[in-house]
Formats: sequence, C-alpha cells, structure tokens
Amino acid sequence: MQPLSTSGIIFGTNSKNYLKIIRQIRSTFPRNQTAGIIIIGDEILKAQVKDTNSQFICNLLYKCGVRVKKISVISDNVDEVANEIREFSGKYTHVITSGGIGPTHDDVTYEGLGKAFGSPLHYHPKLVDIVKNKFGVESASSPGFKLAYIPKEASLHFGKNEETGRPLTYPCVTLKNVFVFPGSPNFLKGSFGSLCEKLFRTSKHFFSTQLYLNAREEVFANALTSVSKEFPDVTFGSYPDFSHSYYKARVTIESDNELEAQKARDKFCSLIPNNILVDYDQSPLENVVQKFERFVEKQKERRIYEDCLNKIESIYQAADKVAIYFDSNAESIVLTHLAFIASKRIQRNSSKIELLYCPQGKISSAEEKFLKQIVETYAVSLVFLKESPQEAIQNLPLTRPDLNIILFGAKSEEEKKEVFKESEELPRDIKMESPLMGWTSTNVWTFLTSLSLSYCSASDKR
Repeated sequence: MQPLSTSGIIFGTNSKNYLKIIRQIRSTFPRNQTAGIIIIGDEILKAQVKDTNSQFICNLLYKCGVRVKKISVISDNVDEVANEIREFSGKYTHVITSGGIGPTHDDVTYEGLGKAFGSPLHYHPKLVDIVKNKFGVESASSPGFKLAYIPKEASLHFGKNEETGRPLTYPCVTLKNVFVFPGSPNFLKGSFGSLCEKLFRTSKHFFSTQLYLNAREEVFANALTSVSKEFPDVTFGSYPDFSHSYYKARVTIESDNELEAQKARDKFCSLIPNNILVDYDQSPLENVVQKFERFVEKQKERRIYEDCLNKIESIYQAADKVAIYFDSNAESIVLTHLAFIASKRIQRNSSKIELLYCPQGKISSAEEKFLKQIVETYAVSLVFLKESPQEAIQNLPLTRPDLNIILFGAKSEEEKKEVFKESEELPRDIKMESPLMGWTSTNVWTFLTSLSLSYCSASDKR
C-alpha cells in the first residue's frame, strides 16, 4: 500500500483538491477493506476509565463498509506504541489509534508513530499556529507545544463541526495508513465522526439480520455448524442471554452479499424447530404509532385497545397536568407505552411523561435495573414517593399543585381497592383515571409481548 502522503500536505475543508486527493487515496485501497484499532492509555488498562471509543469507531466503520479485524488496548509506552502501529499497519488497510496525544508526559503516541516508520518529529508550522492562537499557549517551552510535535512526514486532516460547519480546531494526524485520534470521547466523536465517511467510506455494504431463539445453544448448535460450512462467505454469531424476558439466545447472520445472507438465514431456519423462533422487535419505540396500528389490526378485540389509546390521547392534551402511577407491574408498563404513543400522535415531544413511583419496601436490584431501563428508554421523569400510595396522593396538592390527573393501571374496581381503600377520598382537583378498566390479563400480556415491551420479571404475575 502506498502512503497517504509524504509531503506534509494539509487537508482542510476548504481545500479545492481535497475530494480529488481522497479519491486517489481510496483507489490504492483493496476492495475488502479492513481496520485495526489501537486504544492507548494506562487508564484503560487500570479500569480507571471505560473505553467507549472503540465501540463508536467500530459502528461507523461498519457503516462505511470497513470490517474491523482487531482491537488492541496498550499502555503509554513508546516502544509498545511503535511496535503495535508497525504490526497493525502491515496487516490492515487502516489503522486507527485513540489516545496519547495530549501535553502530559504519558502522551507518547506521536513519538511512537514516528518511531514505527522512522520519521523524526518536528514542530509542524500549522499546529504551532493552532497551539499559539487557538489554545493560547505563548511560551515555546510550555507542555502545550507537544501537540504540535509530530512526525515530519505526517499529514493533517481537519474535520468540521456538524452544527456550525466550521473546521475543527485540531486535526487528525496521519502517517501512511495510520490515523491518530484523541482519547477523550467528546473530541474523538467530533473528529472521527466528521472524518469517517470522507476517509474510509467504501462502495461495500454489510447486510445483517438477527434471529431470536427461545432455546439454549445446544438445541441449534448443529444447525449453525452446518450452515456455516455451506455458506463460507457468510458470518454467523451466537450470543446466549438467559437474563432476557423473551429469548435465550440471539443469532446474527451477516454478509456483504444480501442474497447469500438471506439464503443462509432461510436454510438455518429450516434446520431448527420452528417453535423456538421468537418474533422479537429490538427497537419497539421506533415507529410506535404504525406498530400499534398493525397490532390492533390483528386483534379480535381491537376496539378495547383503540378506545384506551384515544382516551389517553385526550388526557395528554394537557400533558403537564398528568402523571402515571407506576409500580413496575405489567399494567403500569402498558400505560407508559400508550402514553408514549399518544404523545407521538399529538406530536407533544417537548413534555416528558411523568411517572409516580412508590416503592413497596426495599427495591430489589432487578427492579432498580428495570426502573433505570424505563427512564432511559422512554426518557420519562421518575418521581419517587416516599409515603404509602394513599399518603403520597393525599399530599400531592402540596407538592404538585398543577397535577390534575393520575393514570392508574387497575383493570377492575377490585384491583383499585387493593391499593386505595374505598373509604378514602382523593384530594380536591385530582382525578384517578383507569384507562385499562375492562381489560383482562390476557389483553395486557398480549399487548406487552406482541410489541416486545420490556417488563420486570420480579413483578410478573401471569
């Protein structure tokens, strides 16, 4: 492979020859492009910082048609950096490094890069200008000038801010097929995110499909072995997950040939028991309105679901005055999802759905994990009520004077009385609405499972 540049050319977003040069660079790459990622930093090896950069890089490279073959995490050691870069450079089309380019003593990536290819370091004029005028470093003896001290044969690639369209302050430094990016996730995302398609995009696309199986791996292992031999250009993966509510294993099928991937999928499905395949939606919140409409079209009791959503949609016209009494059971999850659908239908994305959570004793680790998942998935506001349900609602006029309606997941008057005693009166101006009144447990679980909604197994009362 030819080096990217040996003349120190600066590639900026305003360069007239930028795209032409990038096309010339790409023409030297093989059709099946690969990448190796080197994460540099003792803080990663000591578990002081979690590596999120490699996942971000892999995701974007995959979309560009580049297959990542190896990820290495190494220490802040010049020789180790040099050796790893040299080895990766000879094996993969692209080498992406992250970390080790700051002003401190342990930032040795540029030194290791220069040593890997026998390129002496020098103060690059453009980077010196950036350090002085953009970073405000005056003294030449300042550690900040280490950011300008790079291999003499290296080139600069400036990404751009996606919001402003202006060039980023600091570039990606490149030597041969090695691209050096920062270790800070914020800077890495900005720089790599803006440069990835320009530097690494290919004409290749990966086609991937996933199957969800309610069976242990030994049930379908022979079938997986058989299809992997029959389709050598298709990649298969099997990932057990006994903590999931809907399935016990996930199988991935991937190829750069869509037809081959589909053939491999069909053959695998023909070799396994049909009853272990699970119709699972890994993104239940995407296109929720359309998915709800498709769901009710298949139901004999479609009216009960439609009437419930229409009622909730009417209530959420004044979303700031509504909250859902949430106790992690299936009914409260159904209410939360229906409220989310209603918000999408009336296009009220600015108002967060509010959940009132009253723990019944100590919260288990499973329920704590589930609550966190609900908050992250639906972007809801979760309010913990310290008192009993009765006391908490009696005190709401003081803590939430603007709250008028609380949605409660009772399906019958008997269920309502389990939480709220019949003799107790609600505070003035607060109404307790039960949109699921008249639903059966079958209705609830049909809704949950058909739409692949997460639920807390600890609260599963089926």
